[in-house]
Amino acid sequence: MMSQTVVAAASLVLRAAAFASCADAGHSKGPLEGGIVAETKDADYELVAKPDALYLYVREHVRRSDTFEIEARVTLSPGKSGQVVDLRPGPGRFEATGDFRVGRGTRVVAVVTRLEKPATTVRFVLK
Repeated sequence: MMSQTVVAAASLVLRAAAFASCADAGHSKGPLEGGIVAETKDADYELVAKPDALYLYVREHVRRSDTFEIEARVTLSPGKSGQVVDLRPGPGRFEATGDFRVGRGTRVVAVVTRLEKPATTVRFVLK
């Protein structure tokens, strides 16, 4: 009887460990900052677009990237014309303030350049 209890307890411990490692490997793909998420093979990008501020969060699937080693620019296309905005590094994100034409259906193309790596293009459509 004692060995069955030990086996059951060991089984529970192994299941919990497997679940925890799967949770880390299967990172949250949803928005953490209230924006729209796009995933690439190297990172997750979350865009928060407001009429007076733009924020771009870069997560390397588990943790936030250091924004001071990365450059980012977005192009907002609410219609036929585009608005290009250079984003500056901020605390754990890229950001810009100003007057932005953002609304439902606005297409946003972010170009993110890391040191010594090719640029990554990330596309969003605002909802």
